[in-house]
Amino acid sequence: MLTELRPGRRPVCVACVVDDPDESSGDRAEPALAKAAAGIVGAAAGIRLGPGMALVFGAAGPLFEGLAVKSWQEFWTGAQRRAGEMLETAADEAGLDAEELADRIAGSDQAQLQTAIAMAAAERTTWPPQVKALGKVLAEGLIAEGDAVDLPQFALEAMADLGRLHVSLLDLLVRYEPGVASDGTSPRPYQPTGGDWMAGRRSWAERWILEYRPHLQPVLTSVVGSLVRHGLAHQTDRTPEAMEQLGKDFQGQINRQASLAKRTNKPKPPTLRPPVIRRIERSWSPTELGERVLGYYIEAGAGS
Repeated sequence: MLTELRPGRRPVCVACVVDDPDESSGDRAEPALAKAAAGIVGAAAGIRLGPGMALVFGAAGPLFEGLAVKSWQEFWTGAQRRAGEMLETAADEAGLDAEELADRIAGSDQAQLQTAIAMAAAERTTWPPQVKALGKVLAEGLIAEGDAVDLPQFALEAMADLGRLHVSLLDLLVRYEPGVASDGTSPRPYQPTGGDWMAGRRSWAERWILEYRPHLQPVLTSVVGSLVRHGLAHQTDRTPEAMEQLGKDFQGQINRQASLAKRTNKPKPPTLRPPVIRRIERSWSPTELGERVLGYYIEAGAGS
């Protein structure tokens, strides 16, 4: 049980915020999961290895059933612990004890939704900064009023899909810009100029990203796609304009050949010349929401 004593305040017992699952229903659910897992193993053996091996795996079913039960219990214990740590962080950030936090969560449908998103994300991760970052943004949402509640909601929905690799790329996009710093190191730290938010020179081509984050090579498309989908980054190259121009070039060729055939009264199938395609290097920049989300991770100790 996670507790914390603070002068003049009641002990924080974050585990009390979430109702414990009914033990009897949990006992019933675990064997069902285990038997399903054992059945899948046996079926896979029959398909891939033949009926002989399926019989062997079927005889070993109780062993896999026990393993499935043990694995599920260990996972669920760890998931509950991480959800509790996330709620404890939220309580500390919001300056609330456990009962006050529970009242805030129960105060509106939106607060309950935000809490559910944060808890589910905390249960799925094994990265401690993710757990703390989720607690920080949940606290911001629970104490916000009016339209200010919407921003933590967006942040939580994005963070539920993020992992270390996403944050590693987001850190590069937000905190640095391509180039060499004055001390000869690279990349160059980004220096805000004040005034309205802007990306400035923080436009990262794919080759530059992979130079400083080579571990992203196999998954860059997926990782950057997640950031773009959640509005934490946006693509800054001219690919859309190039595709639009390509379509116009083809249409222009067709129109000219149709006009010539009409004038000469000699219709013939159109022949299209290969288009001139200039190589376009993909690049991305951070967004204001992306910078704010990264801030939660930095406060939570990511990268330290």
